[in-house]
Amino acid sequence: MAQKSPIQKGEMFVRPEASYVVWKVKRVVEIPGLPQHVQLESSRAHCRNITLSEAVLRDRRMWIILTSFDA
Repeated sequence: MAQKSPIQKGEMFVRPEASYVVWKVKRVVEIPGLPQHVQLESSRAHCRNITLSEAVLRDRRMWIILTSFDA
């Protein structure tokens, strides 16, 4: 299996059921003893943040990465 490149700050994702809300990686979180996590910020409400493991964010059933986005 090919090694995926790490998720970087600034990358953008959407949920399949709510593609009108774009989530941007605000920061990568390193928690000792746990897999890498990322903090996402909503494009619709900048005060709304969520933290997810990289594995969950890479699950295409739950999140879709935007390869290009014109804001």
